[in-house]
Amino acid sequence: MKNLMRFLPVLFASALLFTACSDDSNDGPSRTENNGAYIINYGGYEQNTSSVTGYSYEDSTATKFYYERQNGKKPASAIQWAYHYKGKVYLMGNNPDQILVTDESFTVVDTITENVAKPRNCVGDGDYLYISCWGAEPDWSTMADAYILKYNIKDDTSEKIALAGGAEGLAIANGKLYAALNYSKQIAVMNLSSDEFSYIESGAASSYFVKDASGNLYVTLLSTYSLPADKTGLGYINTSTDEMTVYELANVSSAYAQTVDISRDGSKVYVVSATYDINYNLVGGISSFDTQSKKFDEEQLISDATGINALSVNPNDGDVYVFVSNGTVDNGEMKIYKDGVNIKDVEVGVAPAMAIFID
Repeated sequence: MKNLMRFLPVLFASALLFTACSDDSNDGPSRTENNGAYIINYGGYEQNTSSVTGYSYEDSTATKFYYERQNGKKPASAIQWAYHYKGKVYLMGNNPDQILVTDESFTVVDTITENVAKPRNCVGDGDYLYISCWGAEPDWSTMADAYILKYNIKDDTSEKIALAGGAEGLAIANGKLYAALNYSKQIAVMNLSSDEFSYIESGAASSYFVKDASGNLYVTLLSTYSLPADKTGLGYINTSTDEMTVYELANVSSAYAQTVDISRDGSKVYVVSATYDINYNLVGGISSFDTQSKKFDEEQLISDATGINALSVNPNDGDVYVFVSNGTVDNGEMKIYKDGVNIKDVEVGVAPAMAIFID
């Protein structure tokens, strides 16, 4: 069901993308400073539906269609993920498949297409980017043709490293690349020196990682239509031993969006726990996991929210940004929480999926 909803044809009227902004938005000149939060709005799988909203957490103003203002056009691809690395922003685009490379003002400076087929996620180490790709024509079962693209940002060369299982989220720790496999009950671990893989048995599909201050990882474990889980929740991986402990949580979200993040002080891991209702809306909340007691808090940060899709933690002030999608046509919302209290709601773009933060 997850795959079906991800690739349903999107019917939308372009005029609705230019609806009047809320009091927290403006349609005036583009921002002149790059520092702030940038919300990646997925839109839908059709071309020209993704957008970027620029948000200043200093004066609480939002600028819709920020990417379009900088480049004179919308992103041609459906943006799956954004990664900020060494002064550049890398946007993983599907349909058409490409990686849009921008500067910190979201002005496109390069486009990567060689060896790129359905890029999903990205992480950097030194002069290399590691990009999870599903391949040109995925089989949607074992994802036998999926791979990791190892891309050299200095000389623009790349090589494909075969990895079946449909890697989604990626993380680097202790000289290893960790790949969450969306179509296998394993987590792949690649030695960065040899490019050789080992595997951690997960008992579930996995989606995304966050890393703590000690270099250990938390990964979301979920149940999908094609791969029912033994247990869902958070997996804690000791990256020295690659042993994993599972902390159970029901209904970990299977959305393709940033569904997990860690607090600025590392004391909490926030997870979207939600399921699809009969109208294909994600309904649920944000659960918080105490990294010291290794238990989920009894009270959720937010609960029973329709359309809850993603979250991102602002590393500058620790505020939690919760993203609510209102479908593939109407603008979504960003709800900002400080110390567990909702302090502001901001209208953003269609199907907001994550934020990146640029100082």
